[in-house]
Amino acid sequence: DGRRVMASGGDGAVLTWDLRTRRCLSRAADEACTGATALAASPDGAHYATGSDAGVVNLYADPHAPGGAGAPAPPLKAFMNLT
Repeated sequence: DGRRVMASGGDGAVLTWDLRTRRCLSRAADEACTGATALAASPDGAHYATGSDAGVVNLYADPHAPGGAGAPAPPLKAFMNLT
């Protein structure tokens, strides 16, 4: 929606920032992440996926999307051995 941006780093944290207020909305730990290498959001903003150098991709529901829980949750699905 252009109001938020997500970022991740090697520590496995996924941060969601509000661009209007310049505040961090949440910091979520990417489950079992050993080194984040990718982060992508769905076109509708309802989901995001993280990838790690261990070959794991986790799919999450975005807690800040309309109808979201408002707090980070465990992955909806984990895809393993994608190296």
